Amino acid sequence: MRTISEGFVWLLFFASTVLGHVGMKLAVAEGVTGFNKSLLEALCTPWGAAALVSWTASALIWALILSSQPLLDASSISSLRYIFIVLAAWLLLNESMSYSRGLGVVLIFVGIYFVTQGRA
Repeated sequence: MRTISEGFVWLLFFASTVLGHVGMKLAVAEGVTGFNKSLLEALCTPWGAAALVSWTASALIWALILSSQPLLDASSISSLRYIFIVLAAWLLLNESMSYSRGLGVVLIFVGIYFVTQGRA
């Protein structure tokens, strides 16, 4: 992958991963309190279907990334998804963001930074 296309591929990976997580959360939350809704019912909602499509796309994009990058590098960079999922939960789903969660996000970022410094 060239540098410009590499960045675009990573953007697609993160977007599809985050959409899958947010979509599944919305699918299981539609009209349900507790654990009464079956997984099959959740998957049959529009958000559930979107989550499945997104995660399928994410898996295909992941294979593309792995075809051109070492696993250690790709896996380390892909950990940024945890940060994006936290931000999406906070901004899109109005989930609470405490100082300790914010600190956790910062620590994940710092950890990824140090792990990827050895990249060739």
